[in-house]
Amino acid sequence: MTGPFFLYNLRISDNKAFLEAKQKKVAYIQPQKQHPRLSQSLQSLKDNLKCHHITFQTKKTLSSDPYNCLLPPGSILTKKGTPFRNFAQFYKAAKKELDESTFFFHSPSLVKDSSEHKAHQTLKSFVKNKLKKYEEEKDFPSLDATSHLSSHLHYGEISIERVYKETHTSESFCRELFFREFAYHTYHFFPHMDIQPLQDNLKGFPWKKSKVLFEKWKKGETGVPIVDAGMRELFETGWISNRMRMIVASFLVKDLHIPWQQGAEWFMERLIDGDLAINSFNWQWVAGCGIDPVPYFRIFNPYLQSKKYDPDNSYIKKWVPALEKNYPKQVVEHSIQRKKFLAFFKQRK
Repeated sequence: MTGPFFLYNLRISDNKAFLEAKQKKVAYIQPQKQHPRLSQSLQSLKDNLKCHHITFQTKKTLSSDPYNCLLPPGSILTKKGTPFRNFAQFYKAAKKELDESTFFFHSPSLVKDSSEHKAHQTLKSFVKNKLKKYEEEKDFPSLDATSHLSSHLHYGEISIERVYKETHTSESFCRELFFREFAYHTYHFFPHMDIQPLQDNLKGFPWKKSKVLFEKWKKGETGVPIVDAGMRELFETGWISNRMRMIVASFLVKDLHIPWQQGAEWFMERLIDGDLAINSFNWQWVAGCGIDPVPYFRIFNPYLQSKKYDPDNSYIKKWVPALEKNYPKQVVEHSIQRKKFLAFFKQRK
């Protein structure tokens, strides 16, 4: 038996599987590891399918793409038939395979669901007001220059094909879409990468199990302004830009020396676009133990990052207004922690 299936709340008009499900009155799902965020998505999906009188069934072997991807995960391989471990090579191969003639769209005027309508408006606004300056402004958190499409893509409120079609003129944004694609294709081959590192270069690292430091990081009370601003925005809004995600993640792993898995789990709990594949992939990238990761010796200096991407402190002042008053002292000294992290790798050589 064949038929459409879903993993997340794919209720979009652009989604071929949803239209097929409405015709056949049945949809399938492939069993996945339980996670609170996925459970919420699945319940929402069940409710939506029920409204359309669509039966919901479980099936172990399915060939459809559940991730709202441009290309089916697992379909882009090296000449040796193995998954790519380098993004630049994957990007080149994936773009070559992409066939826009297979893209499927409904007219935006046919969109009835309010969440879909919001997604379309978000895309339209991004293309009109931000896309041209995306490359030069995306890393400045106070400018709010990113697309804000991640949660809409995650919950299936707009198709990745439509987003690509409208934004591919920007090479910078196009690479971001394919980096998202790279994460899903990697997850296809390594489904346990949310807990298991893809490389063993951090094996034996003396991780700290400090609940106190972890709580201070979560609450934005580390005494490092740019880190605290990012963590407070995350806690209050459920979202932070990619640049801020890298800064706070690097600080947790390479300054506080707390396992990346703990940070990844917290992100999944707070992020409105929390996605197991993308989140795990990005945390391993920052930690230096994933596929094509940031080099172990590249450690974000939060003060230099702040100086470069928030030069007038406008972002920090927004989220850490008490900076001049009862602001906590920094919990660790960056230069010292950086030396400790690098010393571990020097000992291994």
